[in-house]
Amino acid sequence: MGQIKSVLFQYRSRRLWMSLLAGLLAIIVISVLWISNDTKEIQVHLTIDGEERMINTTANDVAEFIESEGLHIGEYDDISKSRASKLKDGDDLEIEHAKAIQWIDRGAWQVRYTTAPTVKEALATWGVELGEYDELNFDLNDPIDEHDTIQIDRIAYTYEQQTEEIPYGTVEEPTEQLLQGKTDIKQYGQVGAKERVIQKEWKNGLLTSMKIIKESVLEESVDQIVAVGTKSEVSVLSSSSQDIDQVTKDGITFGVKNVHDNVTLTAYDAGLNSTGKTEDHPQYGMTFTGTTVEEGRTVAVDPNVIPLGWWIYIEGYGFRKAEDTGSAVKGKKVDIYVETEEEADQFGLKKGYTVYVIGPNKPAGL
Repeated sequence: MGQIKSVLFQYRSRRLWMSLLAGLLAIIVISVLWISNDTKEIQVHLTIDGEERMINTTANDVAEFIESEGLHIGEYDDISKSRASKLKDGDDLEIEHAKAIQWIDRGAWQVRYTTAPTVKEALATWGVELGEYDELNFDLNDPIDEHDTIQIDRIAYTYEQQTEEIPYGTVEEPTEQLLQGKTDIKQYGQVGAKERVIQKEWKNGLLTSMKIIKESVLEESVDQIVAVGTKSEVSVLSSSSQDIDQVTKDGITFGVKNVHDNVTLTAYDAGLNSTGKTEDHPQYGMTFTGTTVEEGRTVAVDPNVIPLGWWIYIEGYGFRKAEDTGSAVKGKKVDIYVETEEEADQFGLKKGYTVYVIGPNKPAGL
């Protein structure tokens, strides 16, 4: 009986050891298989900035793959899978490195990064919006390259209304109701008003131009009307008028009843151009006072200024007698008679002369 128990005990021990050995072998096989699977080489289709290549790797996930291949992924670079993503044979992995772009907005410079292929997409990724009038140095669909400079000038318009006075004009109306040199306001002028709309252009916050885009009259101005006297100042002279002075000219002393300064001198002859008469006219060469014209003596005057028939002395031309009139001889003007039309033309117009009014009697010694 004791021997039987001993045999049974040995048998059971052997089976236990065999079971333990079988379990250990299973564990070893599973571990070997697991290690074999974990280090199995796979192939990854890698694209970097558009350049494709096939990579054999034993990496399990993207992070391990990046590290094993020594790839640099910057803050702004794009990668098609997350770093925690597992890799399997035949996977595609795309990496796009960001381009450094010089960015100028409103005159402020900075560097920005983007993987966008066009300017439009880059602006979208940066959250940049263009205003209606903003100016961009690229077309939106232009491709964007490393180190390009993108510049936006911000353009804005403001509008300002201004009211401005319209000055009134002055209109002169000659009148014989007033003496020469006298004026009278017949109608007072009145300023008007106009409104302007001014467009101001601003570039990056600075004023660059201004222009008037609309102008309208709110109130018309009213001209000031001034009456200007044309009537000659008449000195009422007679032979009995007292002399105001006594002067000596050309060796002859005489009394004067009036003196006119700044007198204008012209010349005329007896012909058609000066008098409208031809030589066969019955009054050819006759003066207004009925005398026959004579060079060195006869002059035409304005009777309101110098009485007809009176003697005068013209500074620089000597003694003359007021015997004639003329339609163009008005005010302080003396028309000196000469023999020919050529002499009259050559004489021209002379200003600033002094004329002494003597009287109806010829000065003694003349």
